[in-house]
Amino acid sequence: MYIIFLALFIITCIINFKYGVTNNMKIIIWMTFQFVLLYLFDLKRDKKFVTKEFRFVILEILIITSIMNIIGIGMLFANYGFNRIISESKTFIVGVAYWGRLYGIHTDPNYGAILTTIALIISLYFFFSSQKKCIKVSMVISMLIQLMSISFSASRTGMICVIISMLLFFFLYTFNKRKKITTAIVVAIIAVAVAMGAQQGIKAGYNGYVAAVESWNHAHGSDNDKEDNKNKIEIGRQEELEGDVSNRRFDLWNNAFELFKTSPIFGISFGNNVTYAGEKLPNCYMLTNGFAVFDAFHNMFMDLLSSQGIVGTIMFLLIMISSLIYILKNYKFIKDEDILKCIALFSGCITIVASSMFVSEILYVNNETTVVFWTLWGFLIYFIYKNKESGEVNGISEEN
Repeated sequence: MYIIFLALFIITCIINFKYGVTNNMKIIIWMTFQFVLLYLFDLKRDKKFVTKEFRFVILEILIITSIMNIIGIGMLFANYGFNRIISESKTFIVGVAYWGRLYGIHTDPNYGAILTTIALIISLYFFFSSQKKCIKVSMVISMLIQLMSISFSASRTGMICVIISMLLFFFLYTFNKRKKITTAIVVAIIAVAVAMGAQQGIKAGYNGYVAAVESWNHAHGSDNDKEDNKNKIEIGRQEELEGDVSNRRFDLWNNAFELFKTSPIFGISFGNNVTYAGEKLPNCYMLTNGFAVFDAFHNMFMDLLSSQGIVGTIMFLLIMISSLIYILKNYKFIKDEDILKCIALFSGCITIVASSMFVSEILYVNNETTVVFWTLWGFLIYFIYKNKESGEVNGISEEN
């Protein structure tokens, strides 16, 4: 089915070739890589070997993300940041932005927060799967780092990711242990409350620290001290979001729908968004907003609808719905040894799907969260298939 979806995108590219070829060729290569190399598994591979591979891959994601976040947090406390305009649609930002968001060394604070939420889930997986105290302590430290990074990113998408991931992970984990829905719901809600409370506490604590430093320097510092600290930044986005709670998303989504209406069957092809819009809708928001030229619509569904029209959208929805049905239908076959893996993988994938309603990922792009999604999705389908292959219904284990 994925190959059919890719073939439909190629057809869309051919139909719209006069608007451009190069960008769409890149997208075809990216999606081929994501579908074929990351998602598709040789289902005959030995499960023990794949389990080792799974642990290595997620540990790699955790380590790389943690290092990036530690560097970013260091930049924040050092009050380091700069930006450079690369093109009319892209600005390169490193460190802390002057309006109160930590970019760090992530390409974008939203993508950074999404990836960090996946690192948070991975930390929970290692915490609950290991009996070694040193690993448990390491994972607690990792969770604190991830929560700090998400807090400092001031990403509302990241906040939504934390809520969804904690609800899913702790509901499924607790239900697996206790087999009581009420208990699982209560534990999941408590987990969300703790995570959100920690984030708010971290942000309030840092802003209090900034205020205290500025107050002390104002009272005791030299002129040089005042000059060095006058631009120390508090975390928050009130000024950025003033007057538009969606941060331009509603206008972009409406723009995507307008483009969809110009070519509703096969779409306009993602790589040609700007060129196509310039010819068909030259006064549309993505081109004339006075801020930047947008080449994506910050919503995977809107990207899909405008890029591949009704045909491509229906095909992709069929793929996702059939995959979800397969997972739910065969959940009962998952054995004790694999249940925690599947809980972590499912929580991570659904978290990224939810975040794709606010950023462009999963389809047509080659960013970190898209690569992670297809990697985790492939592992999840593999482990469920291998458990189903045994034909034994183990239900949900009492203990991990």
